[in-house]
Amino acid sequence: LTMGQVWLLKLGIASPSWQNLGLRVDPNFVGGEVSAIAFSSAYADDQTVVVVASTNLDVAAAYQNGTFLCLGQPGTPFWNARPGYPVQIAAEGDAVGLTQVVSMLALPANYSNAISAPSSARKAFVSFDRQPTLLLVDDVYRIDDTIPVRLNVAGGGNIDISSISLSGSKLLAGLTVNIGLYVPVYLTSNAFDSPPTWQPATQPPSGPGNAKVSWGSGGIAYCGTGQSPTVPLDESAFSVSIDGGDTWMQISLIDTMLTIQDIAVAPSPASLFMTTTSPMNIESVWRSAGEPLGEYWGRVLVIDASSNKVIVRLSPNYRDDYTLYVAEVDNPPNPNDGLIWVTNDRGNSWRGRHAPSEVVDMVVADSKVVYVGLNDGTVSKSKFRSIPTLPKLTCYIWLVMKHFL
Repeated sequence: LTMGQVWLLKLGIASPSWQNLGLRVDPNFVGGEVSAIAFSSAYADDQTVVVVASTNLDVAAAYQNGTFLCLGQPGTPFWNARPGYPVQIAAEGDAVGLTQVVSMLALPANYSNAISAPSSARKAFVSFDRQPTLLLVDDVYRIDDTIPVRLNVAGGGNIDISSISLSGSKLLAGLTVNIGLYVPVYLTSNAFDSPPTWQPATQPPSGPGNAKVSWGSGGIAYCGTGQSPTVPLDESAFSVSIDGGDTWMQISLIDTMLTIQDIAVAPSPASLFMTTTSPMNIESVWRSAGEPLGEYWGRVLVIDASSNKVIVRLSPNYRDDYTLYVAEVDNPPNPNDGLIWVTNDRGNSWRGRHAPSEVVDMVVADSKVVYVGLNDGTVSKSKFRSIPTLPKLTCYIWLVMKHFL
């Protein structure tokens, strides 16, 4: 049934109380299944509430089983008095096997529904994700007043969006489903173009899914990840991007439990590096720096090692070359035997390589040369540049975990 509603609580008065605004998608039917709501950017002047709502089959035919952008504003009628509203975003709604509709609104700073405002002031961004989808229309849409424009985050393919956030002409879109240890985030810097140009984050935030993105001040963006229903110790985390949404770093609220596997101590500059595994079989490299050493830790690398065992070794010239190596050990035979990572900047960025076979132990000669003991009883020496490159990771250190040990 189409029976959802919008309620408003006015504060700053003697007896505040909730008021039912009587949402109408169909002008002759009270109700709508609300999935997103926002105040107009000019709410102090236009008193407008912007709503995304879906319908079932119990409304007039023109409004059945769709999802719409609705405007509520004091007057008669309260809902969708402006010509062309409600605006249909997608021809999928609350009927035919629906689990849920996930959507989010992002309004430009100059959005206005005032009587004197031009139509160009009514541009809104809406993410739409119907679960399950039947028409493959899940995407981000820009509503140019009364005209919905699909923004093709996935090049026109169906894509499940968990959240969006707008800052100027920059629009972030966080996805619902994780890929491995990370949740994809897409960014466009020309959100008002048709179509805009999208690019995936070079290093997306980590976690099990549902990337909730939000712009902060100064071009900094934030993202929380998690899953529903929740699972304990699922590596959900809170991340930050300081480069406009391209590279994300974990800073806190990491839902995990750790077993320490190895520790390396760098006397100068004073640092501790530690490898761990978790009940979710996720391996991590942590760094502690500054005073007091060991009080604050940051996660600088996440690995899914098949053996769940990871060691760390420092270059003997660490004071000058800032180099350390990380390797998975005792792993069973597989196409990715002997995965090794190296950083030459104290863990800020990493490169991955493969050893000839399963690694038992490792000794670092310098920033470019490493010796590995293999499970067949041999020792292999390699200049690190000569082994095929795996995708690069870029990580940043933040003070994220106090009293780790």
